[in-house]
Amino acid sequence: MNSEIYTAAQGMVARQIQMDLISHNMANANTTGFRSVDSFFQVYNRSLEQGPSNPLNNAANNQPVLAGSFTIQKEGQLKMTGNPADLAIKGKGYFKVQTPFGNRYTRNGHFGVNGNGNLVTDNGYLVLGTGDQPISVSGDWKVGRAGQIVVDNQTVGQLALVDVTDPAGLVPEEDTLLASLSAQNQEQPAQAEVLQGYLETSNVDIAQQMVSLIEAHRSYEMNTRLIRSIDREMNQAVIQALGRR
Repeated sequence: MNSEIYTAAQGMVARQIQMDLISHNMANANTTGFRSVDSFFQVYNRSLEQGPSNPLNNAANNQPVLAGSFTIQKEGQLKMTGNPADLAIKGKGYFKVQTPFGNRYTRNGHFGVNGNGNLVTDNGYLVLGTGDQPISVSGDWKVGRAGQIVVDNQTVGQLALVDVTDPAGLVPEEDTLLASLSAQNQEQPAQAEVLQGYLETSNVDIAQQMVSLIEAHRSYEMNTRLIRSIDREMNQAVIQALGRR
């Protein structure tokens, strides 16, 4: 088979994955605390240097392929809700929550209180304080700018507000959760403030996402037309060769 078909097919795969990421971003444009994900590309022959190759890979030549994705850490807008269980972080940092798969980070501060009086996420995950302990609230409770939990005018706990040494190493989970899969990515105290009665909106830029989606779709269609053109030329060449016999 003509190697140019492999090249175009590889480009279609890369652009399809890019469009899937963009569609996911746009679907979560109104999700509290959502961080959009972007993609980056590299030349295929460059990627072959990082792993084993085979004839199909070699036939792809220098077609750009998706090298990976990364989470955009730009802050979203703050929206006042007046709900005391809604918390927003102003500055760099994350809330820390306990999940069945280990501790995770989030900017989604749409919390509630469970039957045990613990602060929890929408999914029922415990919001953690210092020492990875649950946050217990009762009565007239408030949250200070530094994340301190005040019940009846007495400080009874402290939210775990953390940052990480390599934010680019955080991987999205469940839309608004972030996991650190690298042991080298260490936690550190966040230089941030907590605002009670506020939520941080998604940082998805719909206009930019639309532009990226159109560009990716055009590239996908271009590769599709290229495959059709090559296939048509190959068929014509075969027909002509058979006609000469």
